[in-house]
Amino acid sequence: MKLNNSFIKAATTLSQKIITVSAEKGGVGKTTITLNLAKAIALAGKKVLVVDCDPQGDLTALLNNLNYISESDAQKRDLITTVSLFDDDLKSKKVTNVADNIDIIIGTNALVGIEQQQTGNFVLNLKKHLRQLIEDYQYDVVVIDTPPSAGNRMLAAQIAADLIVIPTEISVLAIRAIPKITERCNKILDKINAKKPQVIVIPNKIDKRMSDYKGAYPLLKKAPFLISDLVTYNATVKRTANSGKCVWEQDSSHSTRTACAQLSAAFKQSLNLINSK
Repeated sequence: MKLNNSFIKAATTLSQKIITVSAEKGGVGKTTITLNLAKAIALAGKKVLVVDCDPQGDLTALLNNLNYISESDAQKRDLITTVSLFDDDLKSKKVTNVADNIDIIIGTNALVGIEQQQTGNFVLNLKKHLRQLIEDYQYDVVVIDTPPSAGNRMLAAQIAADLIVIPTEISVLAIRAIPKITERCNKILDKINAKKPQVIVIPNKIDKRMSDYKGAYPLLKKAPFLISDLVTYNATVKRTANSGKCVWEQDSSHSTRTACAQLSAAFKQSLNLINSK
């Protein structure tokens, strides 16, 4: 399957941007959105760095031929792991290449320790180190996958972002919680007089037949952020979470064509938002 031309046009203007995919609820398709977004940008010819902030390292495995990398293995190979991005100084600068135009900073179980610390200035280190890696490796975009809960890792990833992408389900409680997702981030950015990221919400894994959709979607349209086009529940997108292949790398079935069209539209809207600033 080919990328949509309008998405390619939006992707080609990317330069030194950081995109954080963030949600405080599991099961909304955050990792699959991250993987498809990163791969789509890479397929459009841009150089991408993916950052896995989840100690389970699922995104790392999906992009690395379904192989996990432990913290000890990474240290032996002198690879950067995400936990090291929270240190004041970055000892290693060796990233992991996983595909054409895609490098990754791997998530390991050592990230659990970040949540056990009281929030402090170390949450600003992630942005500092990523900006340095962008300069060193000439990345066009960094895409960060965050854990499904509020904490130091999510906070740091949001502070670092030029754009926050929030996948969400359609329910009254989920929609009312959306404005709270960026509250801590904005308070810190106000204190340090730093620019706040743009925010877009992607309604994901949607089934229009469900009563939750019919009752809650009008409420979503009133949210204080840009809302992208809908991405419906789709078997092709689900396969992404098992194979590591994005929708554009799969077959040409009706399901795949639908997934490509819907994700292209949502991603184009996301990139147009970040490129407009």
